[in-house]
Formats: sequence, structure tokens, C-alpha cells
Amino acid sequence: MATETNASLIGFEKKLGPLEPGRYADLVLVDFKKMCHPFVYPSHDPIDVLLYRGSAQDVHTVMVNGRVVVQDGRLLTIDEDVVAARLTEAASRPSTDQERNCGQAIEELKHHIVRYYHHWPGKLHFDPHILMIPNGTIIASINLQTEFSSQGP
Repeated sequence: MATETNASLIGFEKKLGPLEPGRYADLVLVDFKKMCHPFVYPSHDPIDVLLYRGSAQDVHTVMVNGRVVVQDGRLLTIDEDVVAARLTEAASRPSTDQERNCGQAIEELKHHIVRYYHHWPGKLHFDPHILMIPNGTIIASINLQTEFSSQGP
């Protein structure tokens, strides 16, 4: 019922909704026993277990539009070994001038970030992560953890 109502709300009631022949269907089957290992109280809500304990390793089968694309946890639509070989080959080639310049810019940016936070009060732990995506955009992510000491009068 929930799928039928939602399908009609977005104007797809003829293609989505109930699980029946001729309708689109995407399904994910998870291994609940594996997800509960080593122990989950029987009284725990299965939805909570899925949300808080579930991970990619628990996925058993995935169907997209009725077509099985993952079975027994293994992707069927691409040859993972071929993709891994291509990635290994690409990663082992020498860096281009642009890639070397980007790496140098990233290290310089990290240096400035460290200098900026160096004078913050308290004990500061952080690890800046910076990357450049192919279009040249630089993305910086900084995880900060501070420990402020309580100093008496």
C-alpha cells in the first residue's frame, strides 16, 4: 500500500507501486543473520538493526527493474577483475605535470590549514583531507577534535 500511494503521488502509478508483472521493481535482499552476528537482542526492531548494523557486506541480492545485478554478494553486471586491472594500470602510470602541480598545491594548502588552526585554544587534533576532482575543483574536508583544558583562576 505504501508503495502504491507514493507512486501515485509522483505520477507513476501505472509503472510503480505493487510488486506485479509489468511494473518496475528494485529490490535489495540482505542477510539478516549475518547482520545480527555476533548478537542482537530478539526484541530489537529489524528496521533499527538494518539501519544501525547493516552494511554493504550484508547485501545478498539486488534486483534493478526486475533484473538481478548482485547475487550472493557478487556484482554480475561488470567484471570486477577487469576493472581492478584497469585501475591498477592507470594508477601505475607516471603522473602528468598537471597532477604533480595539483599535488604540490594540495600540500601547500594543507600547510596553511595547519598554520591557521595552530593558535586555536586547547589541544587540537585534526587531519585535513584534500582532493582534486578531474574538473579541477579542490575539495577540502577537515575533521577537528578539540580538548579544552579547564584552567582555574
